[in-house]
Amino acid sequence: MTMTHPALDETHRPDLASWVESATAASGFPIQNLPFASFSAGGDDSFRIGVAIGDHILDLRRCTDLEDHAVLSAPTLNAFMALGPSRWKALRLRLSRGLRAGAAEAARWRECLLPRAGARFRLPADIGDYTDFYTSIHHATKPGSPVLLRAVCSTVMPKPAARRATARPMRP
Repeated sequence: MTMTHPALDETHRPDLASWVESATAASGFPIQNLPFASFSAGGDDSFRIGVAIGDHILDLRRCTDLEDHAVLSAPTLNAFMALGPSRWKALRLRLSRGLRAGAAEAARWRECLLPRAGARFRLPADIGDYTDFYTSIHHATKPGSPVLLRAVCSTVMPKPAARRATARPMRP
């Protein structure tokens, strides 16, 4: 099958099937959708990185054959995200190939699956600060925007603006 969108690769092929029986479109987490999460489960209270597949989570800390195993054993994705897009894409491809029906990894990785039901989740990254960009009058004047900026934007022509801020507590 030929992919027509440049961002799509073989991991998005609609004909892919997984050896994880519950990994169907109805589950929300078929093999084409492999979202990362920071979770704790299985009687282990420590948070670690996993990937949802069907009704399960593939515990990446237990998948010792992955290239970036050390950073994937952390409680957040920060160190992995710092490796950059080429490593993200390589891991997605490796996970997709290892979770496909008939994959050699099935026997090893089956032991790394945990039920998603009952797992606890947290934000997958530690968020320090951020830059908020206001690019339109609608963005700058919507509820929740700083009062001063709303006042300025209502009296002058809107121009793109940025402000650096500290993240407020976020909830997963």
